Amino acid sequence: MSRANSYQPVSLPQSAPEPSQRSNKVNIQGYYKQSCPKYPTSFLPDADAQAADQADTQRVRLLADDSLEASNLAAQVGVLARYDGKPQDSWPSQTLTLNALVATLSTICHTSLTCTVGSLLAQAKWNRFSSRRETDYFPLKDYALLDEASRGSWGSARLLYRFKGSHVACVGAALSILSQVFGLLSQQLVTLRTYQVELRSATATGQVARTMWLEYEGPVAEYFVGCTVQASEIAICIGMIAPSIDIPQVQCPTGNCTWPIIPTIGICGTCLNVTDDVRFSRVNESACVLEIPNGMKLERDECDLPYYFNTDDYFTVGPGSGRVFSSSSSSSSSNIPRRNASNVITEFGGIGVPMGRLITELNMTINDSIAAECALWYCLQAREIRVEMGELRDRIKETWSEVLVHYEPDFSGNATFTNIPPSMGTATGDQYTMDRELLYGMREFGGVLISKGDFTYSFFSSFDDIHGWMDRITSSMTNAVRINGTDPPTDARYWGTAITSQVVIVVRWEWIVYPAVMVVASMVYLVIEIVRTAKIGVRPWKDDPLLPVCMEVDEIIRQQAGKGLDEPDGIEKRVGEYEVRLRRDDGFSMGFIRRSSCSG
Repeated sequence: MSRANSYQPVSLPQSAPEPSQRSNKVNIQGYYKQSCPKYPTSFLPDADAQAADQADTQRVRLLADDSLEASNLAAQVGVLARYDGKPQDSWPSQTLTLNALVATLSTICHTSLTCTVGSLLAQAKWNRFSSRRETDYFPLKDYALLDEASRGSWGSARLLYRFKGSHVACVGAALSILSQVFGLLSQQLVTLRTYQVELRSATATGQVARTMWLEYEGPVAEYFVGCTVQASEIAICIGMIAPSIDIPQVQCPTGNCTWPIIPTIGICGTCLNVTDDVRFSRVNESACVLEIPNGMKLERDECDLPYYFNTDDYFTVGPGSGRVFSSSSSSSSSNIPRRNASNVITEFGGIGVPMGRLITELNMTINDSIAAECALWYCLQAREIRVEMGELRDRIKETWSEVLVHYEPDFSGNATFTNIPPSMGTATGDQYTMDRELLYGMREFGGVLISKGDFTYSFFSSFDDIHGWMDRITSSMTNAVRINGTDPPTDARYWGTAITSQVVIVVRWEWIVYPAVMVVASMVYLVIEIVRTAKIGVRPWKDDPLLPVCMEVDEIIRQQAGKGLDEPDGIEKRVGEYEVRLRRDDGFSMGFIRRSSCSG
């Protein structure tokens, strides 16, 4: 009691601050100058101008990062647009492929985005604990969580789970996670497809053999045969004996080519079964005659006996009666000319029993005879030519036989096809003409042809397939006309088209939407954090690793944190639930202040 009375009361001046208050307002500038003598003066309250400049510099850097994202995305779009739909071999580099370039640009864009988002999340941890209201406190674990989110996707996932979209930093966390698929999506942008490409030029394919002007070549003397006529004679011989007739080849480098309808002078022919017109008459009791009025006839001495192969007259060839020309609906038919037209080469007929039946059937008689008449003439052919898988196909699509003859009827003038329909593929002003000397020579040759034994034998041996026989002869003669005729001038109208498989670069633009949305979202988030930072009044420290060195920490928090140093996540477990805020002094964050038990 006496000891207590030994104390003398001491009154403190009214202006003296409380100890707790004094400890909170210790000489700030002196503290920073002693603790961090080399710390930038921009953190000091008397360096507002320098601090503002530094803040602007930090914002410029962030904007530069975001601009790098946008420029990389624009570069991708530009490159892809340049080569979209182009052949693969149009890419100029042999070492760097288009996919590799796109992947590189995408990686740069992804890196820029993650750096920007990481910096913004790092700044968000300072903005989280900075407020102009002194009543706003938040758990320290949020600081750790935001810091972890700024470093990778796992921390971002934890942040999303913690705030569940209630904090603006969730935007950055979502961007950090979603940006991980940049590489995968960049590989989906470019693909290669094989298309059938048409190449049409004077050299893309070869020129199809065709003739517009058929001229008589060779001597004109009475006892000589011109080269053109001789070529036709050889062609007839080939047609009579060959089992099949080839067609003129044409160059097709790609193995698949098409040509427009090709008009050319050629040879047409037809045969008509006239068995119903055969007349039977007896010469005497044993002999008889088979004949076609105004045409050929077959005489037989023993009409009542069967034929004996190699001993009897069982087949004959003679001049035609004109029935083949009158079989059409009118004498001016476009497919079959008039009998006296200048483009007619010859007409002939045959009557008797076909060789095939004589060999295979016994006891054939004169009653088994058949008769046919045939004709050959010059015609205009519209040919459909194509090469498919290396196989040439050449067929006649349409024919035309009407001619305009000068100095008719003595055939002393050239013959030109007239009234040609547009479907034949002829160009306006083109003329398809046969030389008058050629026409005369071929008519003379046609008259001699039917008297030759080899022609008669060929006709007889093919009498049961007379149409196939005629097709082979006309095809062979047409080949001779197309090859030996005068080559027409090269006309772009008849250029061929080569079809080839070409690998083409195809850009799937829908896959660029994702990175574009990500870049735009990062720019929006950047603006949001810049506005928040400016509004709160803190500096854009972001993830400066040295900043915590110069910050004050509540003593209780510091002691508790020290106890958790030896434990995994021990610091967060011990102090994570402490609610704190950043103490501010003239706009500068100076340290963490713990919520006291008596704080609202």
